[in-house]
Amino acid sequence: MTPSTEREIDVVRSLVRAAGGADRPIHADVEATEYDWHVPNHFSREQMATLGQLGTSLGEALSKVLGERLRRAVDLRALPPTQHFRPALAEALGADGSFRIVLTCGEEPCGLAQIRVPTAVGWVSRLLGAETEEDRDLSELETELLADTVSMLGKAISGAVAERDGQAIQLHGSAWREGIDLPGQDDTEYCSFVFKTDPAGDREDIRLAIRCDALDALVGQVEAQEPSAGEQGNEKALLQEHFARTAVRATVRVGRAELTVRDLMNLEAGDVILLPMRPDEPIEVRVGDHVVSLARAVVSGGQYAVEILAPAGGKDRHNGPRKGRDHGGSNRN
Repeated sequence: MTPSTEREIDVVRSLVRAAGGADRPIHADVEATEYDWHVPNHFSREQMATLGQLGTSLGEALSKVLGERLRRAVDLRALPPTQHFRPALAEALGADGSFRIVLTCGEEPCGLAQIRVPTAVGWVSRLLGAETEEDRDLSELETELLADTVSMLGKAISGAVAERDGQAIQLHGSAWREGIDLPGQDDTEYCSFVFKTDPAGDREDIRLAIRCDALDALVGQVEAQEPSAGEQGNEKALLQEHFARTAVRATVRVGRAELTVRDLMNLEAGDVILLPMRPDEPIEVRVGDHVVSLARAVVSGGQYAVEILAPAGGKDRHNGPRKGRDHGGSNRN
């Protein structure tokens, strides 16, 4: 066991003791990994592998369409997909230097497709018989050529997803250089697919950012079904049975008094602290900060005890002594 592991186990033991629990053996051979709360985990590692296969299919479909469109060989390689929360992905996408197209699932926006401006300029230049890639505005004709190309890419994406029985995903509308943001809230999880003609280079040509829940059906993950009335009853019974065995710490509070620090420091044997309660008033039995019942002080088996009079907020169940069961005591743990 390494020194760092020993320190971690000591911390765990300290937390257990602070929570009122006893020391228990801690198995140091249990394998654990650090968890990054900034990284979404909508999909498991196996499901991400399945999405990696989708990325490969998308890369092949996009390469084929572009190759036919540009009349030259195109080889878009898919990088392994990644998961992001919306703010982190928005930062990765950047605000400049790209065209964006809305992705829809049915009629609902579910993500974005992003194409680098130099990449798009290279496509339309090739269609016009030129060879250039640069960051510049497109002419009206080039904009129409890009729109036609995007439409063909959208069909390729829809076809690749449909082949794997996924939810229909389509490109919607025209390509805009600005003004399109990722849909969803900050806690919306996205899966990002990046495609490059040069896998070793820093430049990404196309990126698809799709909401994770829109890909659930593709990886075989279905929405949780609402339990039936019978199942709900069984779950409730199991939950009640579990909590019935859970130990809690009850505190009996006779009363509360306020003292100055001077009075507290001057207390001596024989001094009396008056409580704002009459002897015939019930005392409180508390669990944590909650009053669970009202009681009165008695003696049972030579020990101080309390006799329950009524649940909190209820009426007295009896006016005189009654024979009841003893709970707790020195013979119990």
